Amino acid sequence: MRLPNELLSDIAEWLDYERDINALARTNRRLFANLNHFLYRRNAEETGGSALIWAAATGQEQTARNALEACDEDVSAALRESARCCQESIVRLLIKSSNVEVDSRDEFGRTPLSWATDEGHMPVVKLLLKSGSIDINSRDNAGRTPLSRAAELGRESTVRFLLKSGNVDINSRDNAGQTPLSRAAGQGHASVVKLLLASRNTEVDSRDNSCQTPLLRAAEGGYESIIRRLLASGNVEVDSRGGLDQTPLSRAAEGGHESIVRLLMETGNVEVDSKDEFGATPLLRAAENGHVPVVELLLESGNVEVDSRDRFGITPLSVAAKGGHKSIVRLLLESGNVEVDSRDKQAHSPLSLAAYEGHESVVRLLLESGNVKVDSRDEFGRTPISWAAGKGYVSVVKLLLASGNAEVDSRDKTGQTPLSWAALGRHELIFRLLLDVLQKRRGK
Repeated sequence: MRLPNELLSDIAEWLDYERDINALARTNRRLFANLNHFLYRRNAEETGGSALIWAAATGQEQTARNALEACDEDVSAALRESARCCQESIVRLLIKSSNVEVDSRDEFGRTPLSWATDEGHMPVVKLLLKSGSIDINSRDNAGRTPLSRAAELGRESTVRFLLKSGNVDINSRDNAGQTPLSRAAGQGHASVVKLLLASRNTEVDSRDNSCQTPLLRAAEGGYESIIRRLLASGNVEVDSRGGLDQTPLSRAAEGGHESIVRLLMETGNVEVDSKDEFGATPLLRAAENGHVPVVELLLESGNVEVDSRDRFGITPLSVAAKGGHKSIVRLLLESGNVEVDSRDKQAHSPLSLAAYEGHESVVRLLLESGNVKVDSRDEFGRTPISWAAGKGYVSVVKLLLASGNAEVDSRDKTGQTPLSWAALGRHELIFRLLLDVLQKRRGK
């Protein structure tokens, strides 16, 4: 092809799509040499430099150089992308450009440094900080600083480097009121917590917008090593109350973290039977969630009211029965300090709750205690056998019938009987069982 270069450029100008220009450029070496720069310029003008963004993300340095030569626009977006993707060579190339703002922000308010700290890529972090145009404490739209993000993600090397810069705000609070220490403690990053605690300026017992302290968050997550470090600092309130008025002990008991419950109790600075916003104690929370070792530990302390009630009149025995936690029900019964037939504010007894959920083994255990009223009625007038019959729990119905104390024809406040509930639920076997008992009792 003997056409002048100027004419080739004119032809390319008339082509509407990049793919057509690209196809023409790939025809032979001469066309490629003449049109490649034009292709990159068209890409920059019409797509905002997608070629540069792609090169930044994938580390294609030559493509990035070609795109830069053809681009007169701001290339800050490409720098953010290369930092996010840990492309060191591209970052090095872009920060030298006259068309880049090294501390630019994207739609999330995040800078290249913010993205680089996310990934913990130290060469990129160092490159950006050495550029001299960085606000090390810049905040994104969530109020998060690079240190905050690195701490939450457990980027130990990055946290250490940022702290050594001497200009970092170690107690910066994000929009949720959380500090880097709070973020690290809540995610279980012990090495990062150690680094942050080594600074004399760290607020160890800071509270976020939910009244949560680092200790509370660590207790909830079950991070024993972090709790040991926080306690060793001597700067924490061990029995502090956070969201829902729960203490670290309450959170640990609820999560089943036995070693942490023991650790907190050994400080001698916790109220073992504290009540949260709902009136629930650590024992109730542990019983509710089926944490046998924690229940044993709390009972052994001798400092708990075994039959304490929350705001709804619910006891540890009630929640254990409802949850089907047989081992805990047995532990509570063996303590000798529970009212086996207690009623909550809806008049549900532990037996009623166990029958409602179909927990056969718990129903058997409660019946064997000899201290339950088999026909107790709740606020709806329904008995344990009424609930079991209506929900189709054959084995539970059989147990209640075997006790000899279940009223098969008792009526609730809607006039329904266990038999009618079984019929409504189409539980044929239960219906036949109940009908047979009724007929025998009536001598038919």
